[in-house]
Amino acid sequence: MGSFNPGDGTLDFRRKVVDLEAALDLGDVATANAYSGVIFSAAMSDSSAFVLTLPTATTAAEAALVKGWHCSVIVTTADAESITIVRKDTSNDSLTGVVASHGQDALTGMTIGSNVITIVADVAVEGDRVDIVCVGSTASNTFFTATGYCST
Repeated sequence: MGSFNPGDGTLDFRRKVVDLEAALDLGDVATANAYSGVIFSAAMSDSSAFVLTLPTATTAAEAALVKGWHCSVIVTTADAESITIVRKDTSNDSLTGVVASHGQDALTGMTIGSNVITIVADVAVEGDRVDIVCVGSTASNTFFTATGYCST
């Protein structure tokens, strides 16, 4: 929540930005809650590709906590290592969405399909991003939607 600065009449509101340069497992809802609303500043320049794992609910209480969870992943350093974003429970959870691309050469810096988001090595550029939201959850299913934006 923002804070009002009465001295100059401005509203101070900043989103939390977290560097993402290696695998991050947010599969546990208790761990993931601290990351809701975060912008991940993603560097593809590490020595190898890596995975970001999204939270999954396993109880009704966790389902209530994770519904509405959201994050953005923005490429700030593009390079030769892909970033993959997956759901923790591959048998029940879903991750669907679309990518808006300006590409005219049939290449895309990001794909969303088969419940996986891939930010593609050597194609993605700085500024490509994906916004992910948990739109529903039960004790046995967690549903994410994603909207990606990329220049290629």
